[in-house]
Amino acid sequence: MLPKTALSIEPIYKDDQGHPLPKVKEIKKDITHTYESPFNSATKTRKNLQRIQNVYGELRNLQVSSLYEAAPVAPAEVKETTAEDVPTAGDTDTKPFTPQDLEDLRLSIGEKLQWAEGEIGTILSLLQFLFTTPDPTYVPHPEVIPPGFLSTTDVVPFSSSLPASLPSVQALNSQLIIGTKDQTLRRASNIFQEAAIRAEKIVEQNTRYWETAVELRRSNWPLVAAPLRDHSNMVGHRGAFIGEAYTRDFRVSYGLESATPKIRRLATAIVKNQKEKEKNSAQAREVLKINGPVKRLRVGLTTTSEDGTKHAGYSKIPKRHSGSKVLSEIDEELAWAQAASVEDEIYAEVLKEVAHLPSASARISDKMMSIDAAVDAVLTLEMVDTDEADILPPPEPVSAAASRNGAIAGLILNTFSILLVRSHRVLHKAQSLRSDSTGMVAHYGPQLAAYMTMRPILAPVVSLLQYDSLITRMRRTLNNLSSELNKAGIPCEAQLRAVGDDVREVLVRGALMSEFDVDGQAIPLLSDSIPTLEGSIAALTSEREELLRVSGEASLKIGGRHMVRFTLISPASLTLHLPHATIDIFDVDEFHQFLIAEVSRCVLERLKEVGMGAESASANESAVASTRWFVDGLEGTLVGDHVGGRIQMKVMFDDEFRISAVAIKTTTNIIDGRLAGPTVHRYPPQPLGDGAEVHISLEDWVKGII
Repeated sequence: MLPKTALSIEPIYKDDQGHPLPKVKEIKKDITHTYESPFNSATKTRKNLQRIQNVYGELRNLQVSSLYEAAPVAPAEVKETTAEDVPTAGDTDTKPFTPQDLEDLRLSIGEKLQWAEGEIGTILSLLQFLFTTPDPTYVPHPEVIPPGFLSTTDVVPFSSSLPASLPSVQALNSQLIIGTKDQTLRRASNIFQEAAIRAEKIVEQNTRYWETAVELRRSNWPLVAAPLRDHSNMVGHRGAFIGEAYTRDFRVSYGLESATPKIRRLATAIVKNQKEKEKNSAQAREVLKINGPVKRLRVGLTTTSEDGTKHAGYSKIPKRHSGSKVLSEIDEELAWAQAASVEDEIYAEVLKEVAHLPSASARISDKMMSIDAAVDAVLTLEMVDTDEADILPPPEPVSAAASRNGAIAGLILNTFSILLVRSHRVLHKAQSLRSDSTGMVAHYGPQLAAYMTMRPILAPVVSLLQYDSLITRMRRTLNNLSSELNKAGIPCEAQLRAVGDDVREVLVRGALMSEFDVDGQAIPLLSDSIPTLEGSIAALTSEREELLRVSGEASLKIGGRHMVRFTLISPASLTLHLPHATIDIFDVDEFHQFLIAEVSRCVLERLKEVGMGAESASANESAVASTRWFVDGLEGTLVGDHVGGRIQMKVMFDDEFRISAVAIKTTTNIIDGRLAGPTVHRYPPQPLGDGAEVHISLEDWVKGII
């Protein structure tokens, strides 16, 4: 029989010399081995704990830092057992395990096993009951109670053998019975009392609700049907509540009647249940729930003066409740909500229109837009939350220009509302005429299609702001020019009429005040006459101005006789009226050039009259007969020819319209006919030797030269 060699299932970890074998980590292409770095048990434990900490979180009772700093522990040396280490019979630390201890251990383990067996059996029975499939052929039979089983009640008579209860126990039992009945009755009474109080409150709430509805209808606020309610929201409610919810099936509509359906659907209010009737300023908020927008529109206008100072003015935001004696709190609340709805629609329409406005640039955000309406005017529109404390701009020193801009901003806000109503009216009329099937509507169909869109709201306001900027610059220019001419001694009077049309004519042209009949005659809106279909179509298809076009006139009267006249048309159009022609001006530089040329011509005409008058007053009658004065329009000079020589004058203006003049006088020797050297005269005269300025009028200067 061959001897058996014992094979160890433990892997080889030492070589023949007893050194540990390194573990191969990688074998490269050149058959070189890369081994893992050796580590001891402490390093392995540290890495395992670090991995556990990364996966399961921080260890509470063990600090990893202590393991990092720990050194590997050397294995303990095996001590040889000596006789002193063997316990002796005299030691008291060890006790023998007696049969009684074994019996106690067996009883405790057996009791726990019985508890476990009972719980396991209960769980098995429950699982068997839950997972057992019932028999489909089983038909349950009603249990038949034998007759007489519940027909009588067995009453055990009192037996004297039973001991009687103590008096204290009887008293306690009586108190318990009486107290229980009394508590039950009290609870039932409280239930009925609460139900009665609740019913009374519901009746009072319904009464106040319908009183508010009648008050709203008396104030001519329209009541519209509320949208159908979602039945899914009524789940869990009692029938009484559902009935109350459906009986109050109306809402208060405060939107404009001519507004779009989307705006009218939003501009509604709900009458809420009033807990108690109070007469205070907050009653309207407790009664009404506004569904539409609550932000108000604030219009601002910022202008830049000649010295670069900016003046900003803003429209005022009215209060919710002004304490009016005519309107109630509910009427004021609805009027305030109606204004908020109109202003929200204005902001939305202006937001659409500003993107296609060719004459102004804008910066737009969700709540604010800034429009460069003119050269020195910026129009801002901002939606302001009225619940915020500081809805007004920061306080600044109020100037006259800022107050004027604030008044104009308030006027612009009201103008927006008027233009919105005009747009609604035109759109509504075009839609109603389009639905007509008469031959006249079919004839005007292509023209009516152009009126199916909203009329402009922002463009008329921008046009008027540009016209106001033009008027401001014209007034400044004419005043400066008139002042300088008066300083030079030439009488000059400047007149500027910004709006030369009648207000009614402007409103009629802008379709804001009246309708038109077939002949184009104006019919007031409050007239009793009913507009015909022909008149309505003619009103829509006629040439109507959409920009509220206005016109004015400016003039300069120089010397009491000569006049320079301009006409102005919004937004920024100028027309110069010459004696034999008219010139349209569309640029500021052209305006200054033509103005200075015409004023220079008028001044030269005035100086011509002065020269002729001076010679007429002199004693030399022969010189008067031989002098000839005329204005050279090409050179812009005044020429005076006489036998003894020639006088040439030229008038000039600088950027500030300060006047200056140059005169060249030449004389001729009568004997030999030779020309003497020309003499140059300048106005204003040069200061004297002591530095004192010489103040002399231009007319006196001309008289002195002559």
